[in-house]
Amino acid sequence: MWNPFRKKDQEREKEARKQSPQQSNRVDELANALEREGRAGELEHQLKKLNFPSLSPAEQESWWHLYGIVAFQEGRDAEALSRFKEGHKQFPESVLIRFSLAWIPMLVY
Repeated sequence: MWNPFRKKDQEREKEARKQSPQQSNRVDELANALEREGRAGELEHQLKKLNFPSLSPAEQESWWHLYGIVAFQEGRDAEALSRFKEGHKQFPESVLIRFSLAWIPMLVY
């Protein structure tokens, strides 16, 4: 279906990308690199080694999300739930953390 606003939307998106280039997320890059190298089991240890205060807010949000995921993947459900709750306190608007927080009780209990 033809959208008369499509061109304006595309122009706005292009302008937004020019004004604020997406910064890299070192936490996500770390997780992706470990996965590519077959070392995903080291993620929790590597997350703990990061200097948390030096991370950007987006990186801290990723840190909390991945920190909860690691515990959940290893079967430490109560710990994962606790981590997601703490992450939610820090980042109440995080869609990823809220989604994970909502699903853990349904999957576990």
